[in-house]
Amino acid sequence: MLKCKNLIIPILLFILIPLVNAQEPIVTLVSPDNNTITNESLQTFECSATDDIELSNISFFHNSTGTFTINDTSFASSTSQTSFFNESFDFNATIAWNCQAIDTSANEDFAVNRTITFNQTFITITSASPPFFTVSTCQSSTAG
Repeated sequence: MLKCKNLIIPILLFILIPLVNAQEPIVTLVSPDNNTITNESLQTFECSATDDIELSNISFFHNSTGTFTINDTSFASSTSQTSFFNESFDFNATIAWNCQAIDTSANEDFAVNRTITFNQTFITITSASPPFFTVSTCQSSTAG
């Protein structure tokens, strides 16, 4: 005689739900300040970004050619990064600049655009005899 027992075996189904990261990175333009006027053609632009999961890169954009385009990229692999971009521009030009951060989920964001003016003006102060001074200004004729 055959005796059988019904065994109930629980089957656990695991449904994997992918983690969706919809949070954009937060981008901060550190320096130079907005509306900076400089007589140095070489400028260091500093940008920082943070993300809740992981950053992929930070890119530097400007419009010195008339079109707002990417100029340089710094790769990242953490939740926060500060990037420095050393760029040289023609004198007597005002450009808009910004940084874009992209995270590993392809979320992206920019900060608010800033402007910088590259102005090659020389000021010479000479003293004839106190209290008289002569002030001369000269501006480069290089068009930007």
